Parts: sequence; structure tokens; C-alpha cells
Amino acid sequence: MSTQPDQAADRRQTFVELQRSTFDLFIVLISLSSAALIWLANIRERSSPAEVVIVWLLVEAVCAIGWLLRKKQLQTAIYTAMIGLWLCNALAATAFHLPLFLYLFALVTLAASVLTGRVASILFSAASTAFILSGERTLDMLTLPPILMIWFTLFTSFIAFRSLSQSLDMAWSYQRYAIGQMSEAREHRARLMQLTKTLSEVRQDLERANAQLVYAQRAAEETRRLKAQFAANVSHELRTPINLIVGFSETIVVSPESYGVPMPPVYWSDMNTIYRSARHLQSLINDVLDVSQIEAGKMAVIKEEVSPAQVISEAANLQREYIESRGLTFNLSIPDDLPLTYLDRTRIRQVILNLLSNAARFTDNGTITLLAGVKDAALWVAVSDTGIGIPSEDLQTIFEEFHQVEGSLSRRWGGSGLGLTLSKQFVELHGGHIWAESAGIPGKGTIFTFTLPLLDQTNVPRSSWDEPFRSPDDSTRYFVVLDKDPAIRQLFERYSVKHRPISIADDTEALRLIQTIRPAALIFDDQIDHAALLNDLQACDDPTPLIACAMPSGRRRAELINSTTHFIRLVTGDALRSTIETLSPAARTVLVIAEDRDVVRMFTRMLQVLPYKILKAYSDEEGLALIHERHPDVIVLDVLRPDADGMTLVRRVRANPQFANTPIIVSSTSGDLDELTPAPHGKIEISKVSGFQPVELVRCIEALVDAFRPASVPARPEIPIG
Repeated sequence: MSTQPDQAADRRQTFVELQRSTFDLFIVLISLSSAALIWLANIRERSSPAEVVIVWLLVEAVCAIGWLLRKKQLQTAIYTAMIGLWLCNALAATAFHLPLFLYLFALVTLAASVLTGRVASILFSAASTAFILSGERTLDMLTLPPILMIWFTLFTSFIAFRSLSQSLDMAWSYQRYAIGQMSEAREHRARLMQLTKTLSEVRQDLERANAQLVYAQRAAEETRRLKAQFAANVSHELRTPINLIVGFSETIVVSPESYGVPMPPVYWSDMNTIYRSARHLQSLINDVLDVSQIEAGKMAVIKEEVSPAQVISEAANLQREYIESRGLTFNLSIPDDLPLTYLDRTRIRQVILNLLSNAARFTDNGTITLLAGVKDAALWVAVSDTGIGIPSEDLQTIFEEFHQVEGSLSRRWGGSGLGLTLSKQFVELHGGHIWAESAGIPGKGTIFTFTLPLLDQTNVPRSSWDEPFRSPDDSTRYFVVLDKDPAIRQLFERYSVKHRPISIADDTEALRLIQTIRPAALIFDDQIDHAALLNDLQACDDPTPLIACAMPSGRRRAELINSTTHFIRLVTGDALRSTIETLSPAARTVLVIAEDRDVVRMFTRMLQVLPYKILKAYSDEEGLALIHERHPDVIVLDVLRPDADGMTLVRRVRANPQFANTPIIVSSTSGDLDELTPAPHGKIEISKVSGFQPVELVRCIEALVDAFRPASVPARPEIPIG
């Protein structure tokens, strides 16, 4: 408790000692030099000896008084000496009429600034200036230089002694810190010796505990993986019934005329509640599935070069109506010159939507503001509100799964507690950072900010491609991925661990890279024709290994089937109807194919509001028969899963030239239609122009064996605990 006062007292004592020693030197200097100055004045002006002696005696008397008082009353001695010397100098200037004494006022100012405070030194400077300009003197070339010298000396001394004071403070702080550290080190030395002895005694126990922790960590990782896999499986099983509930309830609420008979008014409020609750449950299931996919390592961001301003504006427009419906003011500020960057449009838009939704839910009145800009080679986006704010103790935990700021069962604000978790994970998948700032005061609100790197940091800088590798070992760290689908390139860039991929989309660039950096391998899709590139590599006898395999590109599979095949992710009446009107404005007959009869009935209800003749089929064979018999204008197909088996009907329809251009809308009420799907076949072909050396062949086979999990043994051995 008394450490700081003691330190302050020590500092004051040190300052007083420095002040006393400086004053002693000053008194001695003035006492010795006063006789010489007055003698010089007598020679120049030929004054009477009496005047010279009187002035000299006065100076010596002032010095003597200051010397005597310095022991017990230092401050009194300083001010007595300063005032006395100033008066003696003024008397000498009046008696001898020598300009030298006008300049000596600067010496008094300097001494005052060193020995007294700022106020006193300013008063001495002002008094000296007033004395110089008193009497018959005016501001001319005789009086101006000493005045300027006085004030220049004053300000220079202020600057110099301010820096000196800061240096002394720093030195004193470092000294006190060193003394404190030394004291702490001495205090802890004995304790450390005792702890060292104790640690030595329990070392074997700790080694056993560490071994058990390793086993426990492996078990925890396996449990986490199984939990994520279980959550994903359960979420997929829940999606079909929840999508049916949402689809039917939306049709009842939005398009009741499709039923032909009006619904009793007493049901309307309950049906709206069912619809809102189903949408909320659907959103929660989607969030749980996204979290489980991230934890299981199955989610890859699909980054493309897009305009961030466009993504931010899309999210703002989607949330504007909801924000304004709550009586809030929505402000949007986006610079026009935001640079293009690599990001996953869907994921970043979802982050902004989550932040805006949270801001609206926790703000009763006031303003919500969405800002964006660029700083330090990073794009930043901020959402601020004037809501209830977040307590400081919750700022570090709000991004945890299912965390709620208001944790009671009677919470006023809804939410699953996964929105911020997903936002954090999506931002970090982009190599960015997200944080929250809040004073925890209602009305002050919260500011959520996230940053994204402007450059795609998963790519190798192009400048490094043009430089030859100086070490042969460096080339083994790189391999080239040749594919036009950005989802495939991002897949390798995201999940490659041991080696570094260089993703390109052009055969010419691939040949240039192979000849420049000599990568470890070239990987390409065996369904794409790269004959010209392969011929060039064979012609130059290039030894780079070539790996041809089927890439899991859902986008390419859709392109290979037909350009009129359209995929919809969110099954809603508006999305289905607008897609049909876009693909076939003149459509009259729509065929709905799904194995689940409830799904067929839901699609039928969604389309009954338009003058379509709806055909129904509950299997692929029944659907093919209706296609050949009735020639529908549009086909709506619901698949159980978006893999190769789920697309069999599409390929069979496209095989008939008569239906090659019939629009097909593919949806999945049981799961997402992703841009990355399982490969259509399991073939990997590895080739090398110069052939494989025996050791190379063995290592290649071993690497492939390591990549596959044996089917006859469990994935992980059981881990003993305890």
C-alpha cells in the first residue's frame, strides 16, 4: 500500500539533491565571474570605482545569502539569489549603460528555468523584457536582440529540460523496476528450489499422467468427430420433414387460393405461428449442420473474385425490410472504390446477415449502421447498433456454440446461439478475424467487426512462380492443380497439409509452370481433354508425374448433363415458381418426380396457384414413362442425395435428343445440393514419361495405402483410459 508514496518521496528527494548541487555550482560561477564582468564594464564606460565596488559587493552579498540559506531553506535561497541577481544586473545595466548587461538577462532566465518552475522563469523573462523597454529605450536593433535571446533561451530550456525530465523519469522507473524484479527473484528463489525438488519427486507421476492425457485427447478427438458426424446425419434426417412443414405452411399462408377452399379465419394466427416456428427450426437445423460440417472438416469455402460492395449491398437489402419493420433506422455506408477480392459470396453474405439480424433483435429503438472500408491490406466490415449492449464478461464467450447473453429460460430475445459461432468460423475459413466491442450499457449498443484479407492467401504469389527454385528440395513442396472449377481449386488449397498446391485454370499456364518451377506433380480431371498439354510434355520428355482422376465437381457434372439443368438449394414456392417462369415462360405442363409422396403433394400445392397442368410420378421409371407419353414442358425432380445415383434420371432424359432441351429443376428436400459432390468413379491414373524408379514406385504405393482406410479393421483402435 505504501510503495507508491515511498517511490514519490524518493523521487522528490533525488530532485532536491540535483537542484541543490546545481545551485551550488551556479552560485560559485556567479561569484567568481561577477568581478570580471564589472571590471570589463568599468574599462568600457570609465565609471567611478565606487559604482563598480558597490555593484560587485551587492552581487557577492546575494551569492553569500543564497549560499548560507541553501542548507535549510533551498527554495528560499534560490528565489533570493534569482531576484537579487536580476536586480544587480538591472542596476549594472543602468549604471554602466553597457549592452552586455542586457544580454545577461538571458542568463538569469536560463538559471530560473533550471532552478525554479515554468511560471517563475516566464515572470523573470517578462520582467527583463519590460526593463529593457523601460525608460527611453524602444524596440530597435539595440534592444531587439537581447529580448529575442531572452525568450529563445526560455523556450529552448523548456524543451531541453522537458526531455531531461522524461529521461530521468524513465531511468527512475527502470531502476525501480529492476529493484522490484530483484526483490521478487530473491523472494521466489527459495520457493523455486523447493518446487524443483517437488517436481523432481513427482516426475514419474507426471509422465504417466501425460501418457493418459494423450490417450484422453485422442478419445476426445474421436468423440468430437463422432458427435459432428452424428449431428450431420440427424440434421439430414430432419431436413425432409421440416422442409415439408415449411413448404406446406408457406403455401397455406402465402398462396391459400391453391387449396380452392378458404381456410377458416380462426386458423390464420395459429398457421402463421406454425410457419414462423418451422422457418426458425429450419434455420436452426441448417446452422447445426453447418457447424457439424466445419467440425468434421467437410466444409470448404468456395472463393471467387467478386466485388465485396455487391455482397454487402445484397445482405443489407435482404435485412432492410426486417430492420425498418421494427421501427429502427438503417444506415449503410460503403465506399465506391472497394477493391475486388477473393471470398465465398454465400458465406460472407451469411455472416453479414447474422450480424444484422442480431443487431435488430437486440435493439428496441435507435439506429443500426453497416460500414465497410479497407485498412492495412484488409477489408473490414462493421455492424453497430444502439441496443442493449453486451456485458464485458461475455465479450470473450459470445462466439461459443449455443452461448446466449441472456441465459435464463424466460429469455426475451430468441436465437439458437449458433449465428455468431458460424460467423466466426466462416470468417476464419477466409483467413480473417472477427471481434465485438461493447460497453455493456443499454443505448450504447455493440459494434461487431470482421476483417478479410484482400489477397487470396491460399495461393502462391505469381512473382514466386517466375523465380527458379534454388534448392531441389523446395520443388517437392509444390504441385499444380489444373481445373477451371474454382470449387476444385479451393478444395486443394483448403485441405492440402503436407504440400503446397498451385491452382490454375489454363493449359498454357500449366505448361509454363511445369517448365519454370518443376513441381512434384500435375493433377487434372480425366474427364477433361488436355491432349495438347500432354503432347507438349511428352515432346519435351518432361519427367513431371501426371495424376489424372475424376474431380468431385458438381458444377461440371451439371454442365456435362445439359445447360438447361437448374439446381435450387432452398425449396420454397416463390423459388420454384420463379425458376419455372425463368426457364420456360410458356410452360403449361409440369412433371413432378419424387419418391416421397408428401414431397410430390407439396410441390403440387406450390404450383397450383399458376395455370399449370401438373403430372405426378413417384419413381424414375414412372417419371420416364410420363415424359415419353405426355412430353412435359418442365420437369421438377427431387433427389434423395445430390450424388451420381441421384442424377441417373437426368442423364437418361438427356440421352434422348427429343428431350435434350427440356428444362429440369433439381432439388433435394433431404440435403444441400453442393458444388462439391462425390466423384462419378473411383479411378486414379498416375503416369510419368521417364518411368518410375523402383524406390519411387514403392513410395508411391505406400502413400496411396496410407490414404485409404482398411475396410476390415476399425478406423481407430480402442484407447485404454486409466
